[in-house]
Amino acid sequence: MKLDLKEFGRFNLVLYTSSLNPANITNLNDLTKPEVKIIAISDPRFNSVGTYAEETLRNIGIWDNIKDKIVLTDSPIQALTFVASGKSDAGIHYDTCPFDTAPEKINANTLKVVQKIPAQYHSQIVSEIALLNEAKNKKLGSIFIQYLTSAKGQEILKKSGIECMAQPV
Repeated sequence: MKLDLKEFGRFNLVLYTSSLNPANITNLNDLTKPEVKIIAISDPRFNSVGTYAEETLRNIGIWDNIKDKIVLTDSPIQALTFVASGKSDAGIHYDTCPFDTAPEKINANTLKVVQKIPAQYHSQIVSEIALLNEAKNKKLGSIFIQYLTSAKGQEILKKSGIECMAQPV
């Protein structure tokens, strides 16, 4: 079964701390400081943000120095909660999710983005969509995909902080 995948958006990674930031973290290299005790990331086996976080930390050459500080969480929201509550010093997450897209899940005032992570440190983070062969309402699904990848759909995504495709369909 081959799906016709269509890209509809891209994400960036950020390094974040609690709004108090007691370890005074300003960038990824600060994660190696002795005062940084715990770094929360979503488990790479179960969530893409964890995969990109690990890839980033390996690519900048600090993974081996900090791997014993890393706590893998079941979900990205759990990692954010650990940082917001002070149970963890820092975390890595997508730049909009859930800060802008689901503010009811985490109080953004309890967190602070300290660095937008340069894209050169990880693979491109692309969101794709496809109509399943088993879809019960293929016509409606197709209309939704067309809208999401249209100029209007891309405009809405951009307002939510999602980097859009170069050329809307």
